[in-house]
Amino acid sequence: VKQAQIYDKQGADELCFLDITASSDKRNILFNVVKKTAQKCFMPLTVGGGVRSINDIRKLLLCGADKVSINTAAIRNPNLVKKSSNKFGNQCIVVAIDAKKVKKNNIFFGIKGKNKDGNKFANEAINKGASVAIIDKNYGKKNSNYQQM
Repeated sequence: VKQAQIYDKQGADELCFLDITASSDKRNILFNVVKKTAQKCFMPLTVGGGVRSINDIRKLLLCGADKVSINTAAIRNPNLVKKSSNKFGNQCIVVAIDAKKVKKNNIFFGIKGKNKDGNKFANEAINKGASVAIIDKNYGKKNSNYQQM
């Protein structure tokens, strides 16, 4: 929360809080941190990590998140993107995609055995109602390289 306040005072446009291993580590969402951050900062807040259901999205929005980022759950339950954008509006649904360059394609590595083309998956997510798809093209490397679609 303190670091978010520093970013806020420095004029950051938006804060993205992504707990990127929450789903794989089976951790719960840090609702209390989201709520405290939203109370102390006055910039748009995108939160992701451990989001598994419509109820999780609802709770995050009630805690003060402006947007919710979905990764693993969007692969496991492709209809979650559509259902959540219909319920809450597509302006607050983001799909995060971990990809890495394999030959000429960006292959999405979300869940073991579910690899697919990252650009195709981003387009599918947008067609299902996500307002934004964020692709990390350097997944698994030291420095991430994010692209927004």
